[in-house]
Formats: sequence, C-alpha cells, structure tokens
Amino acid sequence: MNFLSTITNLIMIILFVRLCAQPDRETFFNPFVSASNSKVNRITDILSPLLALPERAIIVLLLLFVFLFKSLLVARLGQQVGVSFGEAFKCVPPPNAAVKPYLLVFSFLESISFLLKFWSFHFLTTLIATPLRSSRASQALNYYTQPYSKLPFIFKPFFLVGAHIILAFIATNLGVLTTNALQPNQEASLTTAIITSSFPINIIKTAALGVLAFVQGISVMISALFACIIGSLLATFMRRPAVMLFCREGTDLILGRFANNRAVQTGLDFTPLIFFIVANLIYNAVNVFIFTFINMNIELPF
Repeated sequence: MNFLSTITNLIMIILFVRLCAQPDRETFFNPFVSASNSKVNRITDILSPLLALPERAIIVLLLLFVFLFKSLLVARLGQQVGVSFGEAFKCVPPPNAAVKPYLLVFSFLESISFLLKFWSFHFLTTLIATPLRSSRASQALNYYTQPYSKLPFIFKPFFLVGAHIILAFIATNLGVLTTNALQPNQEASLTTAIITSSFPINIIKTAALGVLAFVQGISVMISALFACIIGSLLATFMRRPAVMLFCREGTDLILGRFANNRAVQTGLDFTPLIFFIVANLIYNAVNVFIFTFINMNIELPF
C-alpha cells in the first residue's frame, strides 16, 4: 500500500508542478522532465476539447481525481491512512470519528506531508551538492520542487522546518498519535507522553515531531539512492545503457560532492554503499534521540 500511495503522490506532484509552472526551454529538452510532461500534454489534449476547459482547469480536475482515487483505494483495501513522523510516530484519525470525512482529511495531510518530505530531500541534495555544478538530474529536481525551489536558499530550511511543525500541530490536534518502539524494552504511549506534559513541554514535543518529519528527507534520500543502485545493476544485467545513464546521474545527484571522490572509476565503487550506510546511521540516531526525548518525563523548573 505504501508503494501505491507513493506512486499516486508522485503523480500529484507532477500535476501540481505543471499547474504552478510551465516547462521552459531548458527543461523541455531534459529527458528527466520531458517524459512526464509529454504524457500530461497527451491527456490534456484529449480532455480539453471534450470538456471545453482550459489546460489548467483540466489539471485541477486530474489532481482531484488522483487524490480521490488514492483515498478510495485506501478505504477499499482497509488500510489506515495517517501522517508519519519518522519511523516511530504516526498520526491517525480518532477511532470514534466519522470514517469518510476524516479519511479525506488525513489523506490530504498525508499528501502534504509527502510533498514537504520531497522538498526536504531537495534541500539535502542541494546542501551536499558540488557548488556551481548543474546536471540534468539537478535541473529536473529543481523543476519538480517548484515553487519551493524558487525560494532563496537561506530561507529554505526555516520554511521547511516551520511547515513540518505546523503540519505536526494540525495532525496531532485532529487525530491520535501512535508510536512503535525503536529499541527493545522501550514502549510508551506517545499520546500519554504529550497529553500528560505541561503546555510548554507539549508544544516543544510536538515541535520535535515536526523536526523529525523534516529529517525524514534523509529517508527519502536513502530510498532514492537504493532505487538508483538497484536500477543500475538491473540495467547493466539487461544491457540498457540509457537506463544506466539515468540511474548514474540520479546517484551522482544524491551523492553530491561525495561523488567526486570516487577512488575507482572503472572497477567496483563502494561510495554509494558507504553513503547509504552512513545516512542510515544518522537517520536512525535522530529517530532514537527524538523518540527518547518525547517519551521523557520533563518537568518545568517553575
């Protein structure tokens, strides 16, 4: 179900970006962008005469259709939709709530959360990227993260952290927080840990959830790197040079400046594997730290 949700959210991002900005000459000839835009063009070219609507109106209808399709698919498969905060935390609709309204609300919040994490992934790749170096993959990522990518770099982390914290406050006030232990013999009710805290500590702990959601961009980076590595191996085995080049550029985008330090260019290259392991260690350490902090019994000194 997570795979289907990811696919539908990616489609919604493509439509959302197309609604916000038209592809310019540079991205029009970019193979990372042209494939999705050509498919959107085909759909709008078919629907515009039938519905007698402009392109942007058609895209809005497509966005609404994909969103409703995702929400109904979740209900049909009996899955519980929710907003995740790291690996341990998830906010879900309250058990006694009306099913359909809360399903749509939390499906929308989950899509917003996915979008923000995708933007966090862009910020992290920009942070470790080689200065003054551009590639087709980086151009495509800048295109698919509009309008966020148009912000000045200095404002991006504040915007992302603030947006994730606001999402955490909205989700925790509308739903119920659940948690899974990250370590043996460490189990606690997240709802109790926050509710029993004083109001200032409650705010701090909820903000910590938002920070953890921002850090979840590392998880997106890890998943994307894993997909590029597996894709590159499959492309090598199946002798698909175009797919190999696509995966190689994606890997270089994720590795950033670390891609320039590859000691072996023609043989085995362990740089992606090392980066994968280090990123996993950092991400797991942040998860354990914030999980422990939220479940701590903190008392105010006054």
